[in-house]
Amino acid sequence: MNKRTGDKVSHDADIIRLAGFRATKPRLDLLSLLQKVKYPLSINELMGQLGTVDQVTIYRTLNAFKKTGIVNQIDFHDNAARYEYKDAKHDHHHIICITCKKVEDFVGCDYKRLAGEVLKQTPRFAKITGHSFEFFGVCNTCADR
Repeated sequence: MNKRTGDKVSHDADIIRLAGFRATKPRLDLLSLLQKVKYPLSINELMGQLGTVDQVTIYRTLNAFKKTGIVNQIDFHDNAARYEYKDAKHDHHHIICITCKKVEDFVGCDYKRLAGEVLKQTPRFAKITGHSFEFFGVCNTCADR
């Protein structure tokens, strides 16, 4: 194992341990996959790419990771929860083609300003602890068909 790979595994293990979990191989494999992929994955897609990790372990790990803020659950309105690594340094959101399901990321939701406006309009809430922001539309390829 080269130093770079060892550093990556060590960093991932630290993320998992700081969230209060043991850094088991299935957890490390799942976290590593979610950090590599370019778009949120469904349970079936995760199972297909992880191969040896069983479905129950994936569900339990994702649920735990979601509760501790390691991953985000994304809803593409297609009856399949999707998951991605929550990178605090690179906040992004998605636009999804309603025809072919192509996904692209975008940045710039101006979260702090928007959260302030939301709280002004909802007096029964004291604070906002997170957000999810997706657009749905038709990509250029599907629009040209």
